Amino acid sequence: MNDIIEKIKAGMLPIEGGRFKMGDRYNTYRPILKPSIGTVDVILSDFHISNHTVTCEEWEAVMNKSNANSSRLPKVNVTWHEVQDFILELNHLTHGQYRLPTEAEWEYAARGGQYDKDFLFSGKSILDHVGWYEKNSKNSIKEVQMKEPNLLGLFDMSGNVWEWCQDIYGPKYPKNPRKGLFSSERVPVSNPQGALAGNSRVIRGGSFSNSDYKCWVFYRNKISSTSSFNNVGFRLVY
Repeated sequence: MNDIIEKIKAGMLPIEGGRFKMGDRYNTYRPILKPSIGTVDVILSDFHISNHTVTCEEWEAVMNKSNANSSRLPKVNVTWHEVQDFILELNHLTHGQYRLPTEAEWEYAARGGQYDKDFLFSGKSILDHVGWYEKNSKNSIKEVQMKEPNLLGLFDMSGNVWEWCQDIYGPKYPKNPRKGLFSSERVPVSNPQGALAGNSRVIRGGSFSNSDYKCWVFYRNKISSTSSFNNVGFRLVY
């Protein structure tokens, strides 16, 4: 178990925070999906994020105190609340402060943080290089870290499995007040935390069973926090 926990720690990469435009910057949605999701300027603090989604091996080591399952497949079929139980146990074992990423942190990291090059997917604008989706997965989940990482060294942020975020889903991004009475520019939102109330949580990234557009770095989706699916997993931040 200790070896697995050390691997979890080693896989947490530092991300320098900064300002970025979150959302559909070029109305890419419009030809395919309506309405456009829009954008919001966001400022994020520094954080750490795992370079891969939590695996079955890691889940078993933390939750069952054993290493019975050595699979490097992402841990799926877990609700948002079950993920919170895992994080609580991991923090107890490590005296850490692990949690799920906010939606803004997730997108910032998927885009490459301060190295953002406006790719459609996480690391490239051609999905086959960086992610598993319906056209290359043969409709099956894959082990983590088999495709190319993005510019921050993060794997599988487009495709393979959807990833739970911390946020309650809200249909619109938060917006701060305008900078001035006659200004169209708004004050950036600092470390947004999602909606204040709701029944669904944000999931991001798309999966092995989805079309390519659902793997866009800005594509949003939601499911009930009490639901679990065979294509929804999670990664850690602190």
